[in-house]
Amino acid sequence: FEQRGGRTIMKFAKYLVEEGEPSIVLGEENTFLYALGANNEIGYHAKRDSFVVDLSSSTDTEMPEEEEVEGTTCIKITTGGKDGDNGRLIVSIDSGNGFQQVEEGSHPLLDLVHDECYATFVGLQVTSDSENDWVGTIEYSNDNKETYVPFICENCDSTSTSTEANPIVVDGDAVFGTDGAHCGNGATCSLIKKEMFPVQAPDDTETPADTPAVTLDDTETSTLFPTEALVPAPAPATQCILVTVGSFQGDNGPIVFYVDQGIGFEEVFSGTRPPGEVMIDECYPNIVGVQVTSNSLNDFVGSFEYSADERATYGFMTCDDCDDTSTSDVANPIIVDGDTATEKEGAHCLNGAICNLIKP
Repeated sequence: FEQRGGRTIMKFAKYLVEEGEPSIVLGEENTFLYALGANNEIGYHAKRDSFVVDLSSSTDTEMPEEEEVEGTTCIKITTGGKDGDNGRLIVSIDSGNGFQQVEEGSHPLLDLVHDECYATFVGLQVTSDSENDWVGTIEYSNDNKETYVPFICENCDSTSTSTEANPIVVDGDAVFGTDGAHCGNGATCSLIKKEMFPVQAPDDTETPADTPAVTLDDTETSTLFPTEALVPAPAPATQCILVTVGSFQGDNGPIVFYVDQGIGFEEVFSGTRPPGEVMIDECYPNIVGVQVTSNSLNDFVGSFEYSADERATYGFMTCDDCDDTSTSDVANPIIVDGDTATEKEGAHCLNGAICNLIKP
């Protein structure tokens, strides 16, 4: 196993014939499955697929040269073709080292704003500080630009007619002239991948009786193949979230809490707890993002803390896109509410917005 030049290479050996498993047959097409992750943390795969190999029995068959793959996720951003589609756009991408701005400015109609591949892709965000709409498509490819799929806008405006970024309208105000996903009011909107279509695994058809058997002598077995399969242990759940309800009467309004472990945001809690109690105390192998929201008129007031060392130490998370009425961006306390009625100091996540919390 090695990593170099932004690429990860894993080499392993497998017996051609093993009890209870499909045989690898010389001279015929053999189907293999693979899955790969989004980063160096062991977790759910970001991509899975199959490929076919014809293992010729000829000893003079040349092996194909290793294909140079530019990246596992390719991102394409294209400006629309209608008058007025070319407002300002700001694009930031997290390729494993936090969000970095990669594009900023206005672009001609039908212009290819961004066309890059990344060996590691964690997230993409868009925003605008202009009152002129940017309208276009934001797509990704997991097969080296063979096919593209539009991103899904995770926290676009409620006026959106679609969650797909095809098209997406990014604007500094809330005046939208085009249907689609609406990212307005200068908000920073998070774009996530769609779930990939499941790969159909090979059926359980038995190997034909006339399939030639492949045997190995003791020398070949001991020299070419490992005697024991090396299975990596599950990644330890060292990244922890601690959410505590405030101690005052009325601090315990309901909230909905989401965590992204590298495969998109998933709901992990919805409800309420009494004042002063721990609402969430969970650890995960990988935490890419945290979001919180509420559709209730009753405030949730409390704190969000993060630990990178399995609860040994904690730091308060910060709110990346809380309301401008906030007196602090530190989630200690944070007020999460379905309306805008609050006089409490702290980070304000109001009006039913989905707010992004950042690790310290």
